[in-house]
Amino acid sequence: MRWPDGSSLNAELVGRDPGTDRLMRDAMRLGADVVGGIPWIEHSSADMQAHVALCFDLAREFGKDVSMLLDDAGDANLRTLEMMANEAITRGFEGRALAHHCRAMSLCPEPYLRELI
Repeated sequence: MRWPDGSSLNAELVGRDPGTDRLMRDAMRLGADVVGGIPWIEHSSADMQAHVALCFDLAREFGKDVSMLLDDAGDANLRTLEMMANEAITRGFEGRALAHHCRAMSLCPEPYLRELI
């Protein structure tokens, strides 16, 4: 969400920063047009999954699309793109979920990428 001063709010640190979920819900109530997230910056896989789930929960609640920066580090073990893809399919968000950056894909083994794509 972009505020009048040009700043923005994203789903940063959902697991590490209590209250972020409330701020995101407030932003949606104020008229944000998409739910954004950055789950790969969380500390644990469980927090990453919770981050992804929160974004989809809000998107469903407010009838909005989802847009996330995923696996944006040089670590082939990051799996937030897979988490988001699974969540989008499970919740019927095909065509309504945008994954960007995802640069860790360049380091993943080809068999995994074929399954993911």
